[in-house]
Amino acid sequence: MVVGGVGKFHRLVAVRSRSPRHSKTHHFGLASKDSRDGWSSWIEKNPLPTQRQTSGEWGSQSADSIKSLHTEPHRSPVNIASNLSSETRFFFPATDTAAILTKYGEQLGISWVAEEQRWMNESCRCQIILPRILEKPADSISWQEYASNLEEHGLGLQLLVFVSAESVALGLIDEGTLSRHKVLKGYTVRKSQGRAQLTHERRKDGGGHGSVGGAIRAKETRRLFESVASRLLEWGPDIDLCNKLFWHGGVRVWNEVYSKDQAKRGMVARRDARWEKVGFRIRRPKYDDLCRVSKGLTRGMVVMCSDVKDVTEGLQE
Repeated sequence: MVVGGVGKFHRLVAVRSRSPRHSKTHHFGLASKDSRDGWSSWIEKNPLPTQRQTSGEWGSQSADSIKSLHTEPHRSPVNIASNLSSETRFFFPATDTAAILTKYGEQLGISWVAEEQRWMNESCRCQIILPRILEKPADSISWQEYASNLEEHGLGLQLLVFVSAESVALGLIDEGTLSRHKVLKGYTVRKSQGRAQLTHERRKDGGGHGSVGGAIRAKETRRLFESVASRLLEWGPDIDLCNKLFWHGGVRVWNEVYSKDQAKRGMVARRDARWEKVGFRIRRPKYDDLCRVSKGLTRGMVVMCSDVKDVTEGLQE
């Protein structure tokens, strides 16, 4: 059914769905070279409400503004959050955390806001987001005490464990630097199909493997996760000193790491309270992923409005 008298240049076609139970009318606009004139002609015959302030759904919106949206589909969107342009942001390494807190604390006065998980001044014009490798301070602690503890005890140790069915990457961050790393790999994926032997055995009826290659991949899978468990056991003394353990990987591969055959006495517990999901996208863990993630975990950020004087000269990167 054709609605309106616009003609061939601009028509609104009403299509009613076949199902009588869920009957709806869908309008499709057919643009053409004369769409501007077509719109003007149609809007004269079908006037739109100029404002709907009482309902609060659309606010004040005129037909001209709707026309501009119709005739300029590729117009750049308006930046609603225009106040973002008045903010200054910069990252800082975890080793400069105490210096950053001291600079801003003395000049602006900051306190820890637990709801926002960051240091802020009273007017919220200055915000300091801590590096993730650091422990969150207690609600009652001052920035002086927190900075003093960092200078006295340092940044500590953190463990990285990224597990997939094909490779595993392990690393230790010591005082903000990736000091130790190990990448373990194995022939566990059939290259032509791209599916891990572990997944294939679970999906196949009756389990097991049906080829020589499958037997090799099954053996390599067991060897890979045995190596992970052995490495975690070897790093045990350092892991005991870590304040955070960052992990990545699916539940299935972690079940293999902590299976009855792989888990060893003295190995860090799977339910250890220090485990924390790393939150980075990692497909096949490798050394580059350890470097990229460790860099992200060992830097904080300062967010300051432009009307606040910058007191961190010389610390910005």
